[in-house]
Amino acid sequence: MSEEYYPYVQNLFKRWAPLYNLMEPFISQIRYHVVDIVKAPSGSLILDVATGTGKQAAAFGKKGYTVIGIDLSPDMLRIAKKTISSSQVTFLSADATHIPFDNDFFDLCCISLALHDMPPEVRAKVLQEMIRVTKPKGRIVIIDYALPEASVKKFLIFHFVKLYESKYYPGFIQSDVPKILQDAGLKIHSDHRVTFSAVRVIQAIK
Repeated sequence: MSEEYYPYVQNLFKRWAPLYNLMEPFISQIRYHVVDIVKAPSGSLILDVATGTGKQAAAFGKKGYTVIGIDLSPDMLRIAKKTISSSQVTFLSADATHIPFDNDFFDLCCISLALHDMPPEVRAKVLQEMIRVTKPKGRIVIIDYALPEASVKKFLIFHFVKLYESKYYPGFIQSDVPKILQDAGLKIHSDHRVTFSAVRVIQAIK
């Protein structure tokens, strides 16, 4: 496990936490679009990994799902608990590399705009944990950055996102996320591009 990862991300999100919700109007549509794409069965128990300020968890909660959001950052969780009041959503402090739930516990696990903030070894461990706590035939949903095929758009989006994202973003954006999921034993169910193909929503089945 990368020794520098934990102090780096704690410091990163401590700086970003007060400003994070200012960005939400630009990405709020993505949150609800994800819920519509996923179409989880009624009564599903959902884990939102690296929940941040809890907006993806809240989007699922508003549709009646029971959601648990976990995050490593106390600063992010403080904002989530302060700004989101829902009987459907619970927030817990937890390290996603050691998710504190039993095997085969959740119907669906999602992680939204967070894998790109992790080095490869942490990313792999988080995915392993998400798979572990998801029920057989349950779904893993990955929402994260992508790049459009058009070279000019690809160049502009890459360099724009790089301005404000973590140092792990360039390595992530060059990785083959569907292949990583397949190598972990998952079956790709769907792969949607949204927001001018700058974000992708991948559903995989355990």
